[in-house]
Amino acid sequence: LPEYLNTVCPLYPIKLIKTVRLRVAKVEPLLQDPAMDLKVILLVRDPRGVYNSRGSGQVTTWCKDDSCADPATGCRDLMADVKAAEQLAAKYTNSVTLVRYEDLSLLPEETARAILRFLDLPWHAVMDKYIDSHTSREKMKMVRNKVTKKLEKVKDMYGTARNSTATAFAWRQKLGLGNVTEIQSLCSEPMARLGYRSLHTREELAMADLPLDKTAEE
Repeated sequence: LPEYLNTVCPLYPIKLIKTVRLRVAKVEPLLQDPAMDLKVILLVRDPRGVYNSRGSGQVTTWCKDDSCADPATGCRDLMADVKAAEQLAAKYTNSVTLVRYEDLSLLPEETARAILRFLDLPWHAVMDKYIDSHTSREKMKMVRNKVTKKLEKVKDMYGTARNSTATAFAWRQKLGLGNVTEIQSLCSEPMARLGYRSLHTREELAMADLPLDKTAEE
């Protein structure tokens, strides 16, 4: 109810809205309004993980139309959103950024701190406690192997590794090579832009190295 929201929302210094189907290009009129003081975070995920999730469990009972279940449609929209985010980020300085779900899963504290810096919000001790209670005690970081040039996880006394890392890459065990290959063929452009590496054999699916060709910064 607009009347309710117009009364309650001004009471709080931070207003957070999560949208699922709003295309990024549509937010430009909001960015043009200085009174909004708006910042936009585009959260993206490897299409193989997306469609593994959408093809299992209760999601399958409602995720049936092309906008939800068709990788060709979804990846076309994803590419449009990434391009729009890049254009808006260049036009509206420090107002638009992109976060990969995999980085949030692999490096939750590092990624969360980067998000808060972007939002000009402080880091609080309670956030450390939350991450400690929701992550593995083994400290990790992501680096590029100087020999193979591939990204790898290594122990890091200053970082944390999310327990949900296994969930982020569960598609490697569950999706099957045929489905992986099909999604990759339909989603090659956004996957390349976002640094998701294609896999072509069952041996590659079973390998322990991360299917990422770019770091979060890259």
